[in-house]
Amino acid sequence: MSADTGFPRPYDVPPDAEYERIDNADVLVSVPINPRRPPKERVLGLPLGLDGGSAFPFEELKRSERLAISIVQDGKAGVVFWERDAEAALPFFVEVDGVESRFTVTSDGFVDSSTGSLWRIDGLAVDGPLTGQRLAPMPNAYVAFWFAWADFHQETSIWATYGS
Repeated sequence: MSADTGFPRPYDVPPDAEYERIDNADVLVSVPINPRRPPKERVLGLPLGLDGGSAFPFEELKRSERLAISIVQDGKAGVVFWERDAEAALPFFVEVDGVESRFTVTSDGFVDSSTGSLWRIDGLAVDGPLTGQRLAPMPNAYVAFWFAWADFHQETSIWATYGS
């Protein structure tokens, strides 16, 4: 591979960096920009009904190294795992081995209250009685720019850290 292409372009700078700047309101389609969050902030979106759901803004999540956020989705208990190093937020149902569990955060990952098993960000148990089992992912969740999520889910609630 070579940057000597004959075109005057700085190949060491991502071409979409300006487009993805969190406060950049320029979008490729004509949609109203919801002012509740920066337009290009990434959110984990959990749809609920036609217009609702929950948005988990990455800028809020980034305030913590690792989180296990208890949620309820479609009447079922769940958890959103967050890890800053991976810049990943993933939602799961919390029934573990037939028992509804709560999760706590440790320096190694996430621990369930029913068996004490250790879980990774991707919902895989890596230590304890449930080693090798996976949590069931919540369907239809996805990461999007705030402007796009808010356009499709206008009645969305926004998760925020305490004290923000």
